[in-house]
Amino acid sequence: MEFVKKIGSKVIFVYLLMMVVTIVFSIVMIFENQTDLISENTKIKIELKVDGIISSLERFARNVNGNPIFPADSKKDLIEQVIAIIVPVEKRFLLINDKDEIQTASSDSVTIPEDYKDNKLKALTNYQFAGEKYYLSVDPENMAMHFYIPLGIKNLDNYILILTHDLHEMKQAEMVLYRQSLFIILVIVIINIVFAVTHYRMVVRPLKSLHRVSQAIAQGNLKARSDITTRDEFGDLSRSINVMARSLEERFEHISDERDEVMKEKEKIEIIANRDELTGLYNRRYLFGCIENEISNSRHKKGGVGFLMLDIDHFKKFNDTYGHQIGDKVLQVVAEELQKQCRKQDVVGRYGGEEFAVLLPDADEKILKMVGERIRENIEKTRIDTGTNVVNVTASIGGTILENAFITSAKSCEKSYNKIMNLMIYYADSALYLAKDRGRNRFELG
Repeated sequence: MEFVKKIGSKVIFVYLLMMVVTIVFSIVMIFENQTDLISENTKIKIELKVDGIISSLERFARNVNGNPIFPADSKKDLIEQVIAIIVPVEKRFLLINDKDEIQTASSDSVTIPEDYKDNKLKALTNYQFAGEKYYLSVDPENMAMHFYIPLGIKNLDNYILILTHDLHEMKQAEMVLYRQSLFIILVIVIINIVFAVTHYRMVVRPLKSLHRVSQAIAQGNLKARSDITTRDEFGDLSRSINVMARSLEERFEHISDERDEVMKEKEKIEIIANRDELTGLYNRRYLFGCIENEISNSRHKKGGVGFLMLDIDHFKKFNDTYGHQIGDKVLQVVAEELQKQCRKQDVVGRYGGEEFAVLLPDADEKILKMVGERIRENIEKTRIDTGTNVVNVTASIGGTILENAFITSAKSCEKSYNKIMNLMIYYADSALYLAKDRGRNRFELG
């Protein structure tokens, strides 16, 4: 069915149908009319020849039958005169005497037909009682026509003249007709093929080309162009499509530039919305969203969910002693160190003031301790130049780990992800205060 839907296939189908209809019509007209015409013409031609011979014989018979002193023993002369009438007109004949023997034959190849006796009787009966001048017999096996003509001449009353006509001429005429018909059919086929090829090149091919270009444009290829440059309607349509494609391409480029600008602005807004302006770390709102999402997806992971709370020791002293600029510098240095020491998948955020938090997805207690101690040790090595002297910075860290089993159990007790998150923050925060109580610059696990 897909083949029939295509315009090229439809054109081929229409021309094939036209060609078949034309050929069938031509064959019917030729063979229905011309074959009968050939047969009829052949029959008329033969009958005219036979009628001419019969007319001559009748005139001769009237002369003989009307002469009372015509010698009775002159059969031989009569036969010779009859033959003289026939020979100039007919090439194949037999003269059969009253003993059913061949009196005279045009040649040795002409023989008495097998059904001679029956046809002779019919010819004599029709002549005597119906006045018919001859009896026609057709021999389809030998392709021949036999005219049985009673002479009706005195002293030759029971003599039969058989005129034989070969029908192979009619067969040859039919063969000529067949050849002419084949030639006509061939001409019809060539004309239809020429028209089909011309129609395909002038109509179907441009349509298919325009269809391919329009499909390419519809699929996003705005650089697609039609190469039809004719001065007809297809050329006009091709130029219109190319103008449309160029216009769309220019408009799309303009829209793309605008989209890039919008995306950049969106990124800026997301940075402003999700990140702390001073440290560049994620803010608390974004951090809490990540925590909830991690808790909800923890059942698909092997490890648990780790969380660290960090507080800069004696941060108020930096602000009071060296001013807020140094305090901001301390916050920035600690934030930078946090990002260096955490894993790639960890989420680092500023919790508020001098407090920071780290979410550790797919972690266990060992990983939590390792990351927490590493952060503490590297912050301890940090030195801040205040302009008058160099000071060191330390931080107290509290951490907790929520195993998958605990999260699953809490969820089964109909605790929301928010409650589980708050519980995790509470444990980490408690561990942080424990680290402060035990002398600061420590890591404690809650």
